[in-house]
Amino acid sequence: RKIGEKYFRRSKVYNVHKVLNVLNVYNVYNVKQRTIKVYNVRKVCKVGIKEQISFTAQGVGGKMSANNAEKKEEQKSGAIIKDRWTQWVALTTTILAVCAAFSSMKGGGYSTKVQLWTTKESNQWQYYQAKSIKKYLMQLQDDNFKAQNMTECSAGKKEFLAGKMKSYEEKIKQYEGEEKDIMEGAKKFSAEQEDFKAHGGQFGQAVMLLQVAIMLSSIAALLKKPALWYVGLAFGLTGIVYMLNGFTLAIKFLL
Repeated sequence: RKIGEKYFRRSKVYNVHKVLNVLNVYNVYNVKQRTIKVYNVRKVCKVGIKEQISFTAQGVGGKMSANNAEKKEEQKSGAIIKDRWTQWVALTTTILAVCAAFSSMKGGGYSTKVQLWTTKESNQWQYYQAKSIKKYLMQLQDDNFKAQNMTECSAGKKEFLAGKMKSYEEKIKQYEGEEKDIMEGAKKFSAEQEDFKAHGGQFGQAVMLLQVAIMLSSIAALLKKPALWYVGLAFGLTGIVYMLNGFTLAIKFLL
């Protein structure tokens, strides 16, 4: 302040640059809404000077306002870049969440099919067992009739036994044919069941990887760590590959 008073008393030329250099700690301008409000140097310095010095936005004030504007533009551009990054995080997280929900739905559907086909296969084998028991009983009875036919008996009884044996032999052949059909049906259900398990397993792997990717993306957005987001994207892409393979089972080494 003393330096400022001494300078104003001796100097007759009031140069804004020199004033600001001397009064380093005083703010003699105020930038607001791109206009500069003029301050009185005498009021700032509190010295008895008759002349009043005022200045406009030209010179140092203009330079300072330009620098402030540049800083604001840099801050805005940095904020825009950050906003764009977070927008991409939000977009990819949404896509991963949709894929995870779809994979979960398909995996649940295949799991239900596996349970239903397991029940159907069990029913087929029970049906096969019932036919086998009937065929076995028919064979026992047919053997009994053959044994009776070999003994001495009347002609009428032999004719009756021959008719029964023929009937039982036809039934035995019928049961044997039905057993083959039932066995093929049970094996078909078993093969379809294994296929459903393979599809469901792929969708289950996809759900797990996609959930990990969503978690990493959320943490990355919270901590502002793009590296975690990239790792999450890697998990997400792998999960999407598993999801697509769940439809076709084209990639065999993933099974």
